[in-house]
Amino acid sequence: RLTRAHSYWVLLRDMIQGIAEIVANGNTVHSTVSLGQENMKTLANLRDLMGATVLEALAGDLVAFSVVSGEALLALRARAETLAAELAPQAIGLVDAWDFTDAQLGHSAIGANDGDLYRRLFEYAQQEPLNQPDGPKQHIEHLKRLTSRAKL
Repeated sequence: RLTRAHSYWVLLRDMIQGIAEIVANGNTVHSTVSLGQENMKTLANLRDLMGATVLEALAGDLVAFSVVSGEALLALRARAETLAAELAPQAIGLVDAWDFTDAQLGHSAIGANDGDLYRRLFEYAQQEPLNQPDGPKQHIEHLKRLTSRAKL
């Protein structure tokens, strides 16, 4: 648990420092990309949501060691929900901004940028060996035994 807590701390610290560095450079990244106020607000919200999520993940230990109260954790959860709602409209843009290809995402259904997620999820599910009509024999036999006893 300590290793996980330390890893969370390192990630959060680096995010906080990274955003502070962007602010110190006049909202400019790598001296070439200037971020507007809306982008900076989104980054700050992402930072805060990450912090709230990390603290929620460690809630048991934080309460056990009296670092934080139960009431504070409830307030933290409410803040995380508010931040998630504020970030929802930017979610697709934030993901697409990285411009990952399907190959980079392991040909995942959600990695496509053509907006046809549900058709692709359905196609991927159809390709799974367990979803084939002539799937593994032991699975089919087991399912037949189960369904033969069903009382519908």
